[in-house]
Amino acid sequence: MGAMLQGNFAVPRGYYEISPSEPWWRTLRKLKMGYETPRQLTIRGYQGRRAVVQRLRDDFFETEADLDSALYRGDSIVPVLPNTYEVYASLTAQEVAQRFGREFDAFWNADRCEAAQRLGLTRYEVTILASIVQAESKEPEEWPRIAGVYLTRLKQGKRLEADPTVVYAVLDRGLAEAPIRRVTGSMLKVSHPFNTYQTKGLPPGPLATVHPPVIDSVLASRATGELFFCANPAKPGFHLFSTSYREHLRNRSRYLRAITR
Repeated sequence: MGAMLQGNFAVPRGYYEISPSEPWWRTLRKLKMGYETPRQLTIRGYQGRRAVVQRLRDDFFETEADLDSALYRGDSIVPVLPNTYEVYASLTAQEVAQRFGREFDAFWNADRCEAAQRLGLTRYEVTILASIVQAESKEPEEWPRIAGVYLTRLKQGKRLEADPTVVYAVLDRGLAEAPIRRVTGSMLKVSHPFNTYQTKGLPPGPLATVHPPVIDSVLASRATGELFFCANPAKPGFHLFSTSYREHLRNRSRYLRAITR
């Protein structure tokens, strides 16, 4: 075996872990045949485009530009689900995108696809909506209700007017630095395909990686008739919901009074 593997050869691109206790002929065979050591790649939730690409760069030989192009080319954004993936460092940027695509396909079983159809949305649109919902609140009990507000607005042909989409647009244009703690009137006017104060319908892609429980909350929601919500000054982290603009203005006034005391 040793004689068969000796000589000059090119080691295929990859990540190899070699132990001092491993027989030399096994190490040589591993390198010659390209038997890579798999790596554990963990993608967390709430990670934006730049954070995802930078995380991938640490595990693959591909450039940030190539990874970004493979995952975020035009309107064909590949949804990346938070998870721990077993991957090989030699994967090309396109293969990385395909790996995430297969994970997304596996997540969307028949029950979830049927739930999306009942909402009148594609699975991709549900994921986009879920990315907005998770940016609005960290409280799981609020996720279905917030989703219901946006479903109602979509059903009625109204602009979503979702603040997280404005934050995304402003940061993407480089007009401010993160974190943006308050959306201003001038920010609402930023021209960007993700800014739902300026464009109707859902933005072209998810704002960030979306936790699966948020997607499931959206799938369990429905259009309730509520059209607005704002922060609840009496219960930090939660919101006050309303069906009319007049009621919304009253709730907003309560919130503004509370934060300016």
